[in-house]
Amino acid sequence: MQIKTLSTKAVCGVLVGFLVLTFSGCTIPLYHQVVEANKKVDEVKKIFSDSDAVVSEAHALSQKVYNDSLTQRVMENNLDDINELNGKLDTEKENLVKAEGILKEVEGYRLPQDYKDGYLKAVKDGRSKRIEQIDVVEGLLFESENLASALVDYYSAINRLEQVGNRMGEMPEISFENPETIEQAKQILGEVSTGAKEVQAEFNDAAASVSVDVFTKLRDTAVDLGNVADASDALVTIYEALLTAAINGDEQGFVNAYNQLPVQLEVLVASLEKFEAGFPADLVDNNGDLTTKAENMIQTWKDDNFKDLFNQYDDLQKTIDDIDNAISQGYK
Repeated sequence: MQIKTLSTKAVCGVLVGFLVLTFSGCTIPLYHQVVEANKKVDEVKKIFSDSDAVVSEAHALSQKVYNDSLTQRVMENNLDDINELNGKLDTEKENLVKAEGILKEVEGYRLPQDYKDGYLKAVKDGRSKRIEQIDVVEGLLFESENLASALVDYYSAINRLEQVGNRMGEMPEISFENPETIEQAKQILGEVSTGAKEVQAEFNDAAASVSVDVFTKLRDTAVDLGNVADASDALVTIYEALLTAAINGDEQGFVNAYNQLPVQLEVLVASLEKFEAGFPADLVDNNGDLTTKAENMIQTWKDDNFKDLFNQYDDLQKTIDDIDNAISQGYK
């Protein structure tokens, strides 16, 4: 009996020892998985930090564009900044997408349930909300680019229009005896045609970016500039014939070509007069600057296209701040 009792105790001791070793052995890999998970989460938190800096910069630029004066130089500088930030945002969005893969890897670790349901969930929520916020600031930069582009196109068109008018005022009187005057006139008309087409294109682009009356009316009126360009092209052809005749001493050929001028000149003048009559003088002053009425139209457009996005950004920022506060507590 004594031997049996000792044997039983020995067996029990072995079993107890086995169980202790088994359960204590389980805690070691569990502990190491938490440490490894924290390292991976720290990688994601670094991505958050980098993303937040760029998103904040994009938001600040959008606010600047919204509040800036409607001038060409200011908006040209804004366009450069917008293009640079769009590239940065693309990079940060890609990094946040990669962060999802890191977090999915962490989900596969042996972790306590409260780690998954608490700390890890907060980090996952922080990532998804940051994606949403990037979408919002991308929208803000899109509207900022529209506004800046419209104003840059507008002022470029106004300046080019003035140049076209100045060149037309430099048209020389031509003579059969002086072919250089014909060559000069032909060159000026070619520049007028090119300039008129570019002005029309820029007014079209401005209206496509920001659909307000000042830009849409200029776009509609600029159709007449297309007719100016067509008439100028026709005149260039006539002046080429005049030049050829003058160089060759062909007086009759010169007269024949010269007789074609009045019709095309009449088309050119009529198109210019129609453009001038349709020009929105209540929206653009004599210096080519926007009137208060036009600026108010643009302000209304800004409110309609920016304010809701600004509100969405603020709401998301509050949510992200709350999530980050939970993340900062770490896993306990």
